[in-house]
Amino acid sequence: VDKTLAPRLRKVIRDIISNYTAVETIEKRTEIANLILEKFTETLTKEKSLGNSIIVEGIDLRNIDLPERFRNAIEEKLTQQQLMIAASYNRSRILVLANATAEAAILKALGEAKAKIIAANATANALEMIISVIGENTTAAQTYLTFLMLRDIAQTGQNIYIIIGSTGSYILPIERKG
Repeated sequence: VDKTLAPRLRKVIRDIISNYTAVETIEKRTEIANLILEKFTETLTKEKSLGNSIIVEGIDLRNIDLPERFRNAIEEKLTQQQLMIAASYNRSRILVLANATAEAAILKALGEAKAKIIAANATANALEMIISVIGENTTAAQTYLTFLMLRDIAQTGQNIYIIIGSTGSYILPIERKG
């Protein structure tokens, strides 16, 4: 029996197992066992010397031993896959944080720009009011601007640069609205 059945069973097992990866042989052992049972029964039925005298009731696949080197390679591959997943997650996280930081910086810059425009409009309105009260007296307007600059220096502690035109005055003429 060993000389008749064992070689046939080994051949069927080799033929079927060769269609699966090592990991799949463990994961799909029930499917593989059913295929082996089917093919082995078919092989025995075709063998005339046995004369349908053997009935195979089932095949139980267990104790699938893989070589140590092969198991280590599988573990290394799984570890590398997990590291790739972690790296992908970290990359996505870093991109999200970078985008959020960039968006925050843009919003801050837009807010600061709007604040400067509002302050400039307020200063222009204040100068118009001063000029409407004191007339064309540029000394009072210059005094007011000097006060504003000194206030800004006191608040920020930074230098303020003044560009003086060719007339020597840093007061810009304001058109009167009609």
